[in-house]
Amino acid sequence: MPSLPAAAGRRAHARRRGDVLALLSASPDVYVAAIGAALGFGEVLCTGVEWDGDRLVGRLTTPNRRGVEKVRCLADLRARHAQLPITAYGNTHADLAHLGLADRGVLVNGSRRARRAARRAGVDCRVWR
Repeated sequence: MPSLPAAAGRRAHARRRGDVLALLSASPDVYVAAIGAALGFGEVLCTGVEWDGDRLVGRLTTPNRRGVEKVRCLADLRARHAQLPITAYGNTHADLAHLGLADRGVLVNGSRRARRAARRAGVDCRVWR
């Protein structure tokens, strides 16, 4: 199993190839955007939450980025980066729909069920520690 530094090397290689690296998450932008930036993703699409100053309001500023919404987000990425290959990452069975539409889909730390389905769909499976 690759370590996080080894996984970072793979992402760096994909960037050098010219891939658009996309992290799509239903989790809130409160922390996902920072994690995506720290991991070197060029595109981070996650669920936006509304703030009033330093107070979390409790409303979403974007659709919840899960399921079909991730498929829509990937289609939007494809339109914005029409000439570039897209490598998308996800971690759940529900992510397989958008991972299958990417030029290269990578399931990271998926459940056994998700890994089986990913292999059938031609989606790469990785474990990052």
